Amino acid sequence: MDFKRYPIGKSGLIIYISLVLLLSSCATFKSRQLSSKLDKADKLSDHFVGLVIFDPSSDEYLYEKEADKYFTPASNTKLFTFFAGLKLLGDSIDGLRYTILGDSLIFVGTGDPTLLNPKFPDQQPVFDFLASTDKQLYWATGYYDEPYFGPGWSWDDYAYGFQPERSELPIYGNMVRIHKPIGSDSLSVIPERFSSLIDLDKGYRSKLKRDLHYNYFIANPELWIDEEDTLNRPFQYTPELVAQLLSDTLKKKVSIIENFESDFDQTVKSLPTSEVYEIMLKASDNFLAEQLLLNSSAKLSNRLNAENTMVFMERLHFKHMEQKPIWRDGSGLSRYNLFTPRSMVQLLDMIYDHLPKDELYALLPEGGSSGTINEWYGGNPPYVYAKTGTLSNNHCLSGYIETVSGKTLIFSFMNNNYPGSSDSIKPQMQQILEWIRDNY
Repeated sequence: MDFKRYPIGKSGLIIYISLVLLLSSCATFKSRQLSSKLDKADKLSDHFVGLVIFDPSSDEYLYEKEADKYFTPASNTKLFTFFAGLKLLGDSIDGLRYTILGDSLIFVGTGDPTLLNPKFPDQQPVFDFLASTDKQLYWATGYYDEPYFGPGWSWDDYAYGFQPERSELPIYGNMVRIHKPIGSDSLSVIPERFSSLIDLDKGYRSKLKRDLHYNYFIANPELWIDEEDTLNRPFQYTPELVAQLLSDTLKKKVSIIENFESDFDQTVKSLPTSEVYEIMLKASDNFLAEQLLLNSSAKLSNRLNAENTMVFMERLHFKHMEQKPIWRDGSGLSRYNLFTPRSMVQLLDMIYDHLPKDELYALLPEGGSSGTINEWYGGNPPYVYAKTGTLSNNHCLSGYIETVSGKTLIFSFMNNNYPGSSDSIKPQMQQILEWIRDNY
């Protein structure tokens, strides 16, 4: 080798090569240590585990275990929905699109999940707009062309608050909220229209149950030991019911018209997207995630179709992923979703490039402090900002780690097909993440 070509000189080059070899040796040693810790974690040894650690500053994978294998991601899927929103929705949600013909205001739903949703009590711009107009109100239906349940959803979860139906014009979060006031034997119901559809039966075996096929509920108020308890139950969605609920609240008639074609050239803006993202990610709200995917599709065409959004994102933004995402819904309720740890990290890297770190971290659950990891991964200062994903026998955590050395690392820690509860594996996951924090 002709060392005269190198301005650093022979001795400098030798030092440089030595440093490269030393750093490489250190990285290999850390990987071996981490592999050893994973092998010794007995609660992580009886199921399928994947872990990837990526350094965005050097564009380098620091550790990979089953990186290219597909896992059921559960609510890690919401990170894909989040990124779709970042790319398509802008700063605020389109609440309604409408057109005015004479004395009539004809509007179409955009899938906005915030209308009269109690999770957003302070601002209701869509409701205020409809309440303030002196026009006759007509809702043009038929722009949503998918089933109310997503593909791969469990049919027998229809009555639980984590699985409301998807729709073009959601209202009240597509749920009934039943509350037992202190000192009362009766129940308080919102929306009030459902009061007549609830039968009180002191001999019934459960607090509250909805019929599979109808908006008919049976409740046993004697089982409501905690009088402050509020139960949320999805209602069966029909356009006729929603028009009635909206008419009740607005105190004016809302009529339905079908197959009405229009450009709907005016838009009512709803809430800032950041407010919706924060609740979706921190509380892992399935309903918000599903509706955001529909709201995103309304940006692409006049149809509300979640698959359109997913196909658009896959073709334009995910085409370079090494393992193609198998993406089937917005929330992760579907067990048809399949992502690899490496594709999760690649997605998180794109999100990291899109938002300033302080804005991103404000939206994500913070270890030991907020959201679904408020009881786990705590530290002073906080070191984990990540999204959980949990279905029976599957638990995943993907996000960002702030290390003691000052690095920001991206990780995906995926666990599938373990027996028992996720509580049995979280302590050892926490030990692994603390080790990463302290050693990288």
